Amino acid sequence: MKKMFKETLLIVVLLSGTLAHGQHKIPEAVRSSTPEQRASALTEVMKQELTLSDDQVPRIHEVNLKYAELAEAEKDKNTSKREKFSRVKELDMQKEADLKPVLTDDQLEEYSKHKKDYMQKMIEKLEESLE
Repeated sequence: MKKMFKETLLIVVLLSGTLAHGQHKIPEAVRSSTPEQRASALTEVMKQELTLSDDQVPRIHEVNLKYAELAEAEKDKNTSKREKFSRVKELDMQKEADLKPVLTDDQLEEYSKHKKDYMQKMIEKLEESLE
């Protein structure tokens, strides 16, 4: 239950663009960036971290852009936190399914590891901001 709360809080924070009680802000560069800018930045990180081939880069960018645009649309919807959480989890699963045919098994494993580490760091930061 506590993990579900943390994950829900993380999703809400990511969608709303602010940290706990509005005291800490996500950098303006991130909040004001377009889905295209976020997709390009994420693709560049993935290119380096996963050692993407030249053939993989445009395909990965396409997936990242698709989900950056979908996340942007979700952020602007007037829905409950529970609905946003469910939708973001659904989008995350769909994105992973879209990445599977593009990435090798080793790259997928590395992607999952990085994603898990990132989520853990975000949860820790959220916990610190709530103390």
